Amino acid sequence: MKIFYAFSGHGHGHAVRSSVVIKYLRRLGHQIKVATYSQGLKFAETIGLDVVEIEGFRMHYSRRGLSNTKTLFHFFNRSPQVILSNLFRLRKVLNDFQP
Repeated sequence: MKIFYAFSGHGHGHAVRSSVVIKYLRRLGHQIKVATYSQGLKFAETIGLDVVEIEGFRMHYSRRGLSNTKTLFHFFNRSPQVILSNLFRLRKVLNDFQP
């Protein structure tokens, strides 16, 4: 079976947990295509996953730590662009990945 698997690229937590699931699915004979960004992309490439880069959202920090206001502002400001960019990028990938 062909499986498309996407995870957040912010930090390594999602990538590490996802890699365990992906390795298990591969051992069962499934073909896995991964989509992620930023640190998750680098990690996925390092461990040899079949990965496509997507555009993701970022957390914004100040000297005091995470800036919720700035993060939410950029999230809502960029959402339409990110969604459209990823739809166009993934459309070709998923068409090529069909059974």
